[in-house]
Amino acid sequence: MTIKTRNRLNIIFSAIALIILLINLSLLIYNLVTKNFSYPEIYFQKQYSSNFLLRFNPVFVILGIFFLLLYTLLTSIALWLGFEKTQSSEIIYILLFLASFLFDSARFLISIFYSKAAYSSFLFALGNCVLLSRILAPLSLVSLNIFVSEEERQNTERNILMLFVTATFFTICIPINTAIVFPNFSISYSFSNTLFATSVVINIITIFIYAVSQYKNNSSQILTLGYAMLCFGYLIMFNCTNLIRFILGSILMSVGTIFYINSLHNRYMWEM
Repeated sequence: MTIKTRNRLNIIFSAIALIILLINLSLLIYNLVTKNFSYPEIYFQKQYSSNFLLRFNPVFVILGIFFLLLYTLLTSIALWLGFEKTQSSEIIYILLFLASFLFDSARFLISIFYSKAAYSSFLFALGNCVLLSRILAPLSLVSLNIFVSEEERQNTERNILMLFVTATFFTICIPINTAIVFPNFSISYSFSNTLFATSVVINIITIFIYAVSQYKNNSSQILTLGYAMLCFGYLIMFNCTNLIRFILGSILMSVGTIFYINSLHNRYMWEM
């Protein structure tokens, strides 16, 4: 993929992220003004603490969703401005990672339309979008480590298609149950604990590989630290149901992204 094509893709992606953010924001404002906003009936797998920092609060679920949308927009713009003239294949995989948050924003639509059509095909499609985001995010992050060699840079389009098709295949194969909505406003799906554990294991292994690679190259571990914060930050934000998770997740994602992108930018500037 040429730099020109990648930059155009980045601009288009930023425009799509802005449109989705504005649509969701408009729906939120409309439902609040008309007093038509209601939360879906939540299925609790565990009892939440009564502490104000740890207790379940649907407001922070909504705030978490909008944080991810705003994060997606700002990060895509930062990537476009910061890497406009660099041959960085990592940018494409970061954009794919950001795309998972656009799919995840379907959770907000679930909160709006669930009470009106709890068993509709539309709700089923929204549930699949959320599930796709859960699979696509870790696959995109691990690709930042395995698809950045000189040889793989020539196969970026193939790799992106392969990742998306793989995530879509597993999304179709995993059953979902629209009768159950979890506290983070996601539709219930099978193997949810297994999928979460797999994501954690993949992230930990990739962090270790990053650390070893940076050590062998006598490079700063800031890149590894940023990647680690980003990994665990998005896992927390996907399950943002209270104040402490919102604060912790937003800080980890914001600071981790700054560390990672700055380190990546400095490396390519040095190579130039």
